[in-house]
Amino acid sequence: MSNQTPQTLASYKRVFRAICYFVCAMPIGGWLTHHRFAFIFPPLGNGALEGFATTTSTLLAGIAAILPWKLRINQNKDLILASAFLLTLISTVLFFYLTQEYVISVPLPNGSALTVSVGNVRSEFALSNFPETATDTELLQAEGPYEDQVQKLWTRASIISVRLRLFLTYLGWLVPLNLVLGILSQAEPAAAARKPKTSRPRSK
Repeated sequence: MSNQTPQTLASYKRVFRAICYFVCAMPIGGWLTHHRFAFIFPPLGNGALEGFATTTSTLLAGIAAILPWKLRINQNKDLILASAFLLTLISTVLFFYLTQEYVISVPLPNGSALTVSVGNVRSEFALSNFPETATDTELLQAEGPYEDQVQKLWTRASIISVRLRLFLTYLGWLVPLNLVLGILSQAEPAAAARKPKTSRPRSK
């Protein structure tokens, strides 16, 4: 019979430390930087939609981080860790690919840049007014790197499809990564449980 006491939330958080809190806060940090770093949080165009996506991402990341302590995952831990790590790796690769293909930073006259996500099917307007060899960046430089112009240059269905994939692959690496960190933190026994009790010598 084991004499180890259950891990407390306080000891779990000590093992957890700043790394997991940083990962959980990445959606908020990415949103506040206005997508200067596309890999931290994808630009989704609509302000209200981005706010909802940021809130959802932060909540899911936090739940994934605390879930291992709450459930006290012991059985099949190695399988869960391997699966979560594999999902993180695959989603990271896919998310990076999507950001390289469909997330574009266009320089503005004031020296700054505006980052937007575009669709994968050009609209009739774009096909009629620009050559097929024109790049996505050239289209945005000609019309303007703003949401109205994105909706004008690409079909709505393709924009929604790309942004949905961006958001899902973003969650696909953020949530499992927090789950992995949470499991590793939960696996560390409480410090108090490892210290054997010592008896004081009786005074004469």
